[in-house]
Amino acid sequence: MQRSIFITETINKDTASEIIRLMKQMEQEGNYPIKVYINCYGGDVGALFSILDAIKTCKCEVITVNIGEADSAASLILAAGAKGKRFVTENSRVMLHEVHISTIIDGEPFSAVDSRLQEWSILNERYLTELSGLTGKTLDQIKADISGKDVFLTAEEAIAYGVADKIVTLEDKERFNLMRVGGKTADEGGKPALNKQESQMNKDEMIAALKTQHGVDVAAITAENSQLKEQLEAAKAETETLTASKKELEEKIAADKAALEASKKEAAFEAVVKAGKEFANMKEQVLATFDSAEKIEAFYKDRPTVLHTQPAGKDDGAIAEDEVTAKLIKEGKFTKEDADKYLK
Repeated sequence: MQRSIFITETINKDTASEIIRLMKQMEQEGNYPIKVYINCYGGDVGALFSILDAIKTCKCEVITVNIGEADSAASLILAAGAKGKRFVTENSRVMLHEVHISTIIDGEPFSAVDSRLQEWSILNERYLTELSGLTGKTLDQIKADISGKDVFLTAEEAIAYGVADKIVTLEDKERFNLMRVGGKTADEGGKPALNKQESQMNKDEMIAALKTQHGVDVAAITAENSQLKEQLEAAKAETETLTASKKELEEKIAADKAALEASKKEAAFEAVVKAGKEFANMKEQVLATFDSAEKIEAFYKDRPTVLHTQPAGKDDGAIAEDEVTAKLIKEGKFTKEDADKYLK
């Protein structure tokens, strides 16, 4: 996305307000760099400070390019760009000087004039302090260099003085997506204009801009994401396999446990039958009633014997019934056939 602001009008309250409005609007649209192209003689110092504050507080990177003249207040806007990205064209020029008093004081009382001069002195000190901070020069050096005169700097001299960083090249234009500017400078009669130009980039251009301007390699990130996706899918498949194996193992353990418990229950029931405390034909009912061998053993532990064994000396073919057995047969608890079958 091409986000450009051209400053070619005299800097005053109105033009500063428009510059700040465009900058804030672009800031809301995204974090892509804002390019500020300058061809301006300067202007009001108060309006300048509001623009500098907007640049300092802008969340987007601000790239500045002097495409003709960056004089007076405009030189500070050039210098306020992102370090390393303050460009000048080969034949551009920068002019530095102190704050100029523009107020007419003819016929005013001395006290009023003195008050205004004090205010201008404060503004001048702030102006020079800003220039010192942006160029890396000491305040005393700045004052010594420009006090009482206009200092004109070529592109190379502006770079040496710290107002700019480099002369823009074709590589810079491509890397930072700078517009291919041309036309006359202000000195040559170029018409001042303040405007915003935007053009939509296609996908390939945007990917290239991300790589050159922000160091974001979309292709590498896409390849890495693809690899991570494959690794994630493989890990997911492995997890599903392990989960299925775990479930199968748990089911087998549960089945073996159930089979072992069933075997123990049958053994416990057979022991109860052998002790004469239950009839063999009650097996299905007893096994369904109790869920463990321990409960079967506990239930029949104190239960009296219900089947009477053959008394000593009797004929093996003769079956004797004790009173308990006879009573149970009478009550229908079991049949005579069961007694004949299970009595020993």
